[in-house]
Amino acid sequence: MPSDQRVDLVFKTGHYKFQYIAIRFDRRSSSHAVDVTYFSYGSALDFWKEFEKTEDSVSFKRGTLSKTEFDQLMAEAVTYADSKIEEIPVIRKIRRKDGTWYYSGSGGASMTMSSGDGSILFGLSNPKNGERLISDPGSLVGDLTVRKENGYDFLRPNLIWKVFTDPLETKIDFVPLRPNEAEESAIERLQETPLSNDYNDYYRQALFVQILARVGSDHSIPVLKKISSSNGLEPNWNKYLSDESLWAIEQITTRTKHIISSIGYDHC
Repeated sequence: MPSDQRVDLVFKTGHYKFQYIAIRFDRRSSSHAVDVTYFSYGSALDFWKEFEKTEDSVSFKRGTLSKTEFDQLMAEAVTYADSKIEEIPVIRKIRRKDGTWYYSGSGGASMTMSSGDGSILFGLSNPKNGERLISDPGSLVGDLTVRKENGYDFLRPNLIWKVFTDPLETKIDFVPLRPNEAEESAIERLQETPLSNDYNDYYRQALFVQILARVGSDHSIPVLKKISSSNGLEPNWNKYLSDESLWAIEQITTRTKHIISSIGYDHC
C-alpha cells in the first residue's frame, strides 16, 4: 500500500425516495490526520414528491479521522476486497415419490435481485500518480443475511461499504463546508477520471452536478458544459447526465442574473 491513499465511496440508497452520497477519505503522508469529505443529494420520483410533499436537498461537510483508525479500516476493507472465498455447496434433503430420501449438493447458481437494491462503487487510488488500486462496484442491500445465497462477489462491496460508513457518526466530527468550498470541490471532482463508465459513476457525477446547480457560480459553467457533451458514461446514462448538466447551467445563469438585478448592476 502506498503511504498516500484515496478512498472514494459512492452509493445510492432508496428507490422512490433516494439519496446519492459520495464520501472521500484522503490519507497523505504530509498530514497528521485523514481528511474526510461528505456530499449528498436527496430527491424522489415525481409521483412520490406529490405523495409525501418532499423537496430536494443537498449536504456538504468535512471532517478528519486519525491515521491509526483509518489504517485499521483500510486493512479490514482490503482484506474483504482481496479475499478468495470458495463457494460452499448447499446440501438439500429431498424426498422421493416412493418415500425414501436422498441428499443433493447444489452450487447455488441462482441470484436474488430487487428493484429496491441500491448501488455502491468503491475506489482505492494513489493520489500522487492517479493509479487505481481497487475498483469494486456492486448492489447495496440493507440485510445481507437474506441475500447471502447470492455469493461472496455480491456481498463483498456491501462489507466494504459497512467498514467505511460505520465510523461516520461516531468517530468523525463533521463541520459544514462553505458554499464556495463546496463549489470548488465539486468542480474538481467532475474534472477527475470517472470511477466507472456505467450507472455507478452516473450517481457520483449527478450528485456534484446537483450541488453546482444550487451553489455554483459562473466558474462552474465550463465543467458543466464539458460533461454535458462528454462525461465518459454509457450512451443512456450520458444523455441523462447531459440533460442534468444543461439544467444546472440554466439554474446558475438564472441565479446570477437575479443577483445582479437585485443589486442594481443590470443597468451598468
